[in-house]
Amino acid sequence: MLWLAIALAEEPGADAAGEVLVSTDDVWVRVEADEKSERIGRLAAGWPFRITDRAKGRKKGCQQWGAVDPVGWACLDWSAPTEREVADLPVLLDYQPPDPADFDAYLADGTFSRPDGEPILPFVYGRVWKQWKAPLYASAEAFAAGEGPVGQLPVGRRARFVGATETPRGVVLLRDDGTVVPEAEIYVFPITRFQGRDLRDDPVPAGHVPAWAVEYDGLDAAGPDGSAVTMPYHTPLSAQAEPVDGEWVATVADLEVHVPVTAQLRVWRPAERPAEAGDSELWLDLDTRQQVLGVLEGDTLIYATLVSTGLWSTPTPSGTFRITDKAAWGDMRSRPGAADAYYVEAVPWVLHFKARYALHGAYWHWGFGHRASHGCVNLAPSDAQWLYERIQPDAPPGWHAVWETDANPGTLLRVR
Repeated sequence: MLWLAIALAEEPGADAAGEVLVSTDDVWVRVEADEKSERIGRLAAGWPFRITDRAKGRKKGCQQWGAVDPVGWACLDWSAPTEREVADLPVLLDYQPPDPADFDAYLADGTFSRPDGEPILPFVYGRVWKQWKAPLYASAEAFAAGEGPVGQLPVGRRARFVGATETPRGVVLLRDDGTVVPEAEIYVFPITRFQGRDLRDDPVPAGHVPAWAVEYDGLDAAGPDGSAVTMPYHTPLSAQAEPVDGEWVATVADLEVHVPVTAQLRVWRPAERPAEAGDSELWLDLDTRQQVLGVLEGDTLIYATLVSTGLWSTPTPSGTFRITDKAAWGDMRSRPGAADAYYVEAVPWVLHFKARYALHGAYWHWGFGHRASHGCVNLAPSDAQWLYERIQPDAPPGWHAVWETDANPGTLLRVR
């Protein structure tokens, strides 16, 4: 059994649409074939990209430039031809982590069953926690041969693994440098399969809005005959647009329920479109009070989901912004000397809207619908991917990151 996020070997090659290359180092994409020109994107080491032309560089500096498909120039000094195909990043890893529903059992005996389903993340994520000490071995072969560990994963770090492979002694998780950690000896983050609601495929009835139950132990409501109804965490509902006599009247699986406005129910509450958003423009509207994010085309809500914004002590900034840049993944760390220090590897689907503030996938919790962050907007992985693929600036195939420009502007975001 083998799961890999990257191919570790390739032979030179090209195709009729241009050369396909891979670099041994991260490379900036620039407006012109000049190290001093504006940066508009980045290519990630180890991932194929396409060029359509070449140009010589200066005697000092980059020696060879490539016209990166579809726009921009990248230094080719660390690149070589490859037969691998160019792909949209991130590429999802065919590995199934635990489900949060199995958390108690996983905590008790350290084992988990692999849920069925499509790949949901570009990496395996884990950390040192409780009984899981995460010893590092030199390689999968060294572990299989019974050699001893060569180190340990740093305590407290949320770490990513680029692949997983089966050995005679069990599954091991692969780091960038070739070292491995036995899957049984690291806490693998359980990942929620929650995803928001696409209103084009799953519309709400007229006069209703999307809503979700967010009481962890189940939300208590009353049926039409007064009978008790308990809705599990993250149950989707369709609620009347406004409460009546202190209650939300909602439907779930064709059953009408009455939920007190004081209960843990999150409801999409529309607000007037900002002047900056065009009549048919795709834009984002984030309600921090409800912890709900809406995606709209003009005044039409097409998608809605739960998020986790900043805690009261580290709030998400309010206002109207544009997405300034986005990256398939990126490390995140606290400021030097921060009281609540953190370092998180390879946060997936990052959409910055202000310096140090972004919408992004969160793999370390499943509390969507509740505040939880240092100020960023946490999304369930499936929601983060859905947004990333539709939100501007557009990221061409093979690009790891892209910055907004006049020709490729960022999507509007309102935080209220």
